[in-house]
Amino acid sequence: MKSCCAALPLGLLLLCQAAAASAPADQTALLQQAIDALPPGGILDCQGASYVVSSLLLKSNMTMQNCSLTTLPGALDFASPVTIDGRGQPVANVTLRRVQVFGDRHEQTNIGYAGQEDGGRHCFRILGRVSGLVIEDSSGSYCATDGIAFVSWGVSTSDNPADLPFQNIAVRNSQFSFNRRSGISADGINNATFDHVSFLNNGTTVAGGLAEGDLCASSPGPASGAAQCYGSGFWYEDYRTGVAGEGLSDVLFFGCVFRNNFQRSLFFITHEQPSAPNYQPRSNIRIVDSSLDAGLQPLAEDYAVQFQVDAPLAGAGALYQNIAIQNTQLSGSLGLHQAANVSVISSAIDTPLASLGYAAGITNISFRDVQPSGKTLAAALDPAGGPAPVVTYSNTPAVTSAASPPQSGTNGKGDVVWNSAASAPSGWICLSAGTPCAQWLDF
Repeated sequence: MKSCCAALPLGLLLLCQAAAASAPADQTALLQQAIDALPPGGILDCQGASYVVSSLLLKSNMTMQNCSLTTLPGALDFASPVTIDGRGQPVANVTLRRVQVFGDRHEQTNIGYAGQEDGGRHCFRILGRVSGLVIEDSSGSYCATDGIAFVSWGVSTSDNPADLPFQNIAVRNSQFSFNRRSGISADGINNATFDHVSFLNNGTTVAGGLAEGDLCASSPGPASGAAQCYGSGFWYEDYRTGVAGEGLSDVLFFGCVFRNNFQRSLFFITHEQPSAPNYQPRSNIRIVDSSLDAGLQPLAEDYAVQFQVDAPLAGAGALYQNIAIQNTQLSGSLGLHQAANVSVISSAIDTPLASLGYAAGITNISFRDVQPSGKTLAAALDPAGGPAPVVTYSNTPAVTSAASPPQSGTNGKGDVVWNSAASAPSGWICLSAGTPCAQWLDF
């Protein structure tokens, strides 16, 4: 390593351009050695240099910054330039700042389809138990699977928020684009914030589809043998039907932009049976100040946002709870299945459908100050399979500000109180009307 990297403050390791230029084509070993040598709290600074790597294994209590990483060409599944593996030992407190990953999907061959990861050639691969992860001012593009994949691999058997594998995740001011499958995929996540993140053109075919890596990730098609692309901007899915531990709690999308992903901007699907021990509904999902569309090839239902369940779960209760969509533009419709306590406030839903979207097995849904106001939600059944879902509409916004949710007075469902204090959260939405409001949800 060049002498310019000597005599640095304790814990700061600079990788020099000269080292990168003279290194062999596969520079994984060079960077891995530097990562392994970092003390607790250490910083690996690439100084803007570019490296070609397969998988770099990060560890607890470290920062990686100013790095440009390209996935090594070839046929190696699970080659993900940034890999954090907490399956054996939990990993905590990792910061990635100005880390740009280019997956070079055109040069990826023999991409696997078995299991949850479809080859696992993500830009950022996060596994097992990981907490305190910050990704900011970064990007993941043209990877052969996802921009970021949070894959728990069964390390937890409880949906209690504190027991979920991925805790306290923050992705800020970053972009995930042109990945073969999804911009970000996740299961088993609690307290995650996606703040000013762009999800663009994921799940799409690129460069005319001339190479395997150029083709979108696809699933078997009709009997004719055709394949169907399926990628989205953000994709949540649990995989086990009888075992808990892959749930979802307290997720915020703030100031996010979703554009031209294959289908849907946000897609949530659950397979887990409520009878599974330690089951809890997927709860507290907030979409604020964001812009979403239905994708390059919209579904017939034109969904921009879809909350879906396995067919056997119809009538199984409210599997999704406490969803708030605030100050958001949907160029596409809303899909809700087995959901309760949903508020759509001061937002616009622009869809050619005759309705705002489709819902089944839902209750306590509120549309307040939503345009176009002349349309309603095509709704059927309540969460237990009964005939009378509760859906309300109002064209009168109720927006105030205070330092905390009001503890007196009368509040209607959907009333918004912005936080006047210079602190988080941004505000609160009333989910259950009363004197005072019986349930406030922060955003």
